[in-house]
Amino acid sequence: MQLYHFTCQELLPSIVADGLQFGDTPTSPSEGINAVWFTTQFQPHRQKWTHGCNLDKKAVRLTVEFDGGEKLLEKWTDFAAKNVEPAFYKNLDSAGGGHSGEWYIYHGVIPWQRVIAVRLTNIHKEIPPASIVFSSEEIEASRELHRQADAQLEALKLALAKYC
Repeated sequence: MQLYHFTCQELLPSIVADGLQFGDTPTSPSEGINAVWFTTQFQPHRQKWTHGCNLDKKAVRLTVEFDGGEKLLEKWTDFAAKNVEPAFYKNLDSAGGGHSGEWYIYHGVIPWQRVIAVRLTNIHKEIPPASIVFSSEEIEASRELHRQADAQLEALKLALAKYC
């Protein structure tokens, strides 16, 4: 089964170096877990969750092939049924365009070598994953951007926790 992960160009260097390893998976307005998001939907315009992001998180589509026995891959609706309050789940589903059944989360790291296709969605260009190389400076800048985004997310969760 092929699944897709959307991201911004700015985070691609750290993904190439370190693999797909970050994803905020909310379980409440102020809490969540780290899991990488994947979707069955390959079309960028269907990614409603990106509204309000500072970066274009639909700019790059990564394709990963999964076999049927991946123990770390979980259907989002199955995870949510066990870990997310129904009212909060309804809000998340609505914010995401009502397509929760198209989503999966991966509880681990996907090495870059598992990426079988890369598409720059804004210019409709496919790039072979093996041909993508970044300098150590580009990788470190991308890692720093990841750290900053994580810090902003944690600050937001702390602020939301006061109201929940």
